[in-house]
Amino acid sequence: MQGTLLDNRYQVGKKLGAGGMAVVFLAKDLIGHKEVAIKVMPPTGASVNEFVRRFKREFDVCSRLDHPNVIKLISCGRTPDGSYYYAMEYLPCPTLEDILKERGKLRPSMALQVVLQMARAFEHYFDEDIVHRDLKPGNIMVEDNGRVVVMDFGLVRDPTMTQLTATGTIMGTPQYMSPELLLGEKVDKRSDIFQLGIIAHECLCGKKAFTGKTVPEVGAKIMYGQYTPVKDIDPSISDSWNNFLLNCLGTAREDRYQTAKEVLADLQCIMLKQPVEQKFSRGEAPTEDLVLGADGVLTSSRPGRPRRNPITGDTDPQQFNALSKSKVKGDTLVERQQRRRQRKLQATNPGLSSGLSHSGVTTDTVPPESLQSQRKMLVIAFALLIVAIFGGVAYT
Repeated sequence: MQGTLLDNRYQVGKKLGAGGMAVVFLAKDLIGHKEVAIKVMPPTGASVNEFVRRFKREFDVCSRLDHPNVIKLISCGRTPDGSYYYAMEYLPCPTLEDILKERGKLRPSMALQVVLQMARAFEHYFDEDIVHRDLKPGNIMVEDNGRVVVMDFGLVRDPTMTQLTATGTIMGTPQYMSPELLLGEKVDKRSDIFQLGIIAHECLCGKKAFTGKTVPEVGAKIMYGQYTPVKDIDPSISDSWNNFLLNCLGTAREDRYQTAKEVLADLQCIMLKQPVEQKFSRGEAPTEDLVLGADGVLTSSRPGRPRRNPITGDTDPQQFNALSKSKVKGDTLVERQQRRRQRKLQATNPGLSSGLSHSGVTTDTVPPESLQSQRKMLVIAFALLIVAIFGGVAYT
């Protein structure tokens, strides 16, 4: 590619980097008289229809966006060998990942500027009903003048276009994925807000919010909500920052900020040193270490505690009734899942609720045969999760 003239406009120079879907080169724009970055899909990628559609979609989506905190795309075309490419603004600056590797963590004031500018980008592309889905430090550029730029919209979800990722397909980097991304579910803007919380946590304390020895263990901790508040790691961090992160990192989507405007309002409070309230109940947070079994069930290291599935929070059938009768503080994931199942059961069998009540079983208790069926489905789903992660996701 080096030395190639693309569309009589871009003189390709040195290679800047490569990823799973594309290679990036430095080039000179002979019409705009400036340096640009050229993102090229390699020939192997061009032979796969899904990659081609995803590559085109990234350009189509980003070319509609015009905001200082979103990467600016210029034009697209094809190379002499038939590969697809697009030209974008060239940013000769490090990524947030590079900065964190060098410094370990950021000062709270600098972390605020990074998170604030990312939230402004959200406000812009959320208005277009666009979801990035792959936010991580490696996709955030930080210029010397302090400008923060969100880039790499390769996994973007745009409702105006055909869905490219089938439900149940997992795409992204596990340590920065929301619970719904791990499940392969359809995502909305609240998934980006969850990823923003993970990035903000890492900026403030220099450690990833969810860690583990293996990819499944990381995913299990995200699904289970085993998050250590940042103030427990570094007591010098303000309560406002601590509560902001808790408001981003709710396991259930309804337990997070719902809009970019809510995020920006609380960031403004942090900037003005005003209090930020914890808006959502986290229920009973686990304090013990969790071990992921080969059967896809998360086991407590505390003897006698129920074994919970990391996907839904369900316990083993033998211990489910005991758990449903126990008193748990707050509105936990288990309780929410129980209520959802009960509503579905009532919808499909209106007489089920009364039948359960007359038999002395509470309406929150799921029949054993339903539990067995659900457990089989969960084991299958978790097996597919592990295969999808190891088969199609880079662990970074």
